[in-house]
Amino acid sequence: MATGGEPDYALDERSKDGYVRVRVEIPNIKAKSKGMLSKVIGGRKDVAKNAQIQCDLQERSFSLTVTGDNVKGMDGKSWTLQSTKLPHPIDPCSSHWVTEDGFVNIYLKKASSTDEWSTYIRKGQLEA
Repeated sequence: MATGGEPDYALDERSKDGYVRVRVEIPNIKAKSKGMLSKVIGGRKDVAKNAQIQCDLQERSFSLTVTGDNVKGMDGKSWTLQSTKLPHPIDPCSSHWVTEDGFVNIYLKKASSTDEWSTYIRKGQLEA
């Protein structure tokens, strides 16, 4: 299997209150379009049209693996991003990911609102 390597990512706390967003760039990934019914009742946002996404969220770590389908642009490539020692604990049950064209956004729910992530975000670091 071809590898896309470790993807580029950016961190921020401003996109969703109480969360740290990890914005992971996956070239050519396409979000699965929602049909009319899904738009009304709310559809899954954690799937892609041309790739398989696995995201393991634990209290102090996470691992994201994206495996592209054998289609033009994805060519069966695989990307992995992981952090084995997050700066602060997260709530894995409230954390989630959302797929959009070109990106997978991982929303890490802070276990405590008093945890200070800004130093790590400014440095672009996922690990303490």
